[in-house]
Amino acid sequence: MRISAVSELLILRDDSDHLAIRQRACGITAATETLLLLPVLIAVLAPSAMIAAQALAEPATRDRLAASPINTAGALVGVAIWVAMFAIPAFHALRRIGWSRSVELDRDTVRICDRTLFGTRRLQLPLRDFHGISHHVRTNLSGTRHELVLVHPDRSNSLLLQMSESISQDATEAYARRFRLPLLPAGALFLRRPRLGLRFARLLPALKPQEA
Repeated sequence: MRISAVSELLILRDDSDHLAIRQRACGITAATETLLLLPVLIAVLAPSAMIAAQALAEPATRDRLAASPINTAGALVGVAIWVAMFAIPAFHALRRIGWSRSVELDRDTVRICDRTLFGTRRLQLPLRDFHGISHHVRTNLSGTRHELVLVHPDRSNSLLLQMSESISQDATEAYARRFRLPLLPAGALFLRRPRLGLRFARLLPALKPQEA
């Protein structure tokens, strides 16, 4: 689940050796997106399914399609693009309905538990696999929020540790010291090669967040 989908973050435990967090996505927004996208997806699929059924049932239709393979292939590609345009966002919106994440960190290990309508996924990662802590400022239609992100080489495993209307540089550095990780530049989460952020962090003594 993308970090941008998190709408609620609750810190359950916060001491020197252990951090426990619970995150949720906005179910109302996800349900609204699903209800808007599914009818459009059905409207795209229904005519295509009718044409396919007719082609299978009538030899004359199959012959016409076979006689112009380029036009047939173009039509199939066009339908596939339209389906992907609506099916992928609808699937992601459906996944966010009822989604919650539990994160536990200690000095050595990160434990993640994702719960969705489709089941539960548990993951345990060594803390040393993460590149560091990065401070992002995210701006969208709802406003601006500051985020502290634990950056992993696999972007899907990067974790949101804190979000607020403002996060100070001192708080960011305190998280980095606490988990003995480097302080990465803003935007490190979006670099194709996250290790570049680690190199920058070693060169820059103080880093200011920028809008992501």
